[in-house]
Amino acid sequence: VRPDGRGLAKTRKTTITTGTVASAAGSAAVRLGNTAVVAAARLEVGRVESGAEGGVGRLAVNVELGPLCSSQYIPGRVSEDAHVASQFVEGILQSAGYVDMRQLCIVAETAVWTIYL
Repeated sequence: VRPDGRGLAKTRKTTITTGTVASAAGSAAVRLGNTAVVAAARLEVGRVESGAEGGVGRLAVNVELGPLCSSQYIPGRVSEDAHVASQFVEGILQSAGYVDMRQLCIVAETAVWTIYL
């Protein structure tokens, strides 16, 4: 038996709602028991910066941990945990090939898509 009283084979109630962030290109809210996560994606055309690889787009992941996660997280401040989680998720997405950064190139050496997650 788990701390919340569920048996080992019993799952928590799961709900998924899409389109939860109106200003995003795509978004979803997932609730698994008492745990809630919101994810949103925004795309922006960017210029290739001097010295940057001109044939690939960019991916920027931002994880925010609010005070509902823990009282140690203060609104408006990026915690070290959030920073590490952002880098971890970005690394997984890039190294596992989930996002082909070459496909985000619009015009080589000139314009690329940037995905903000």
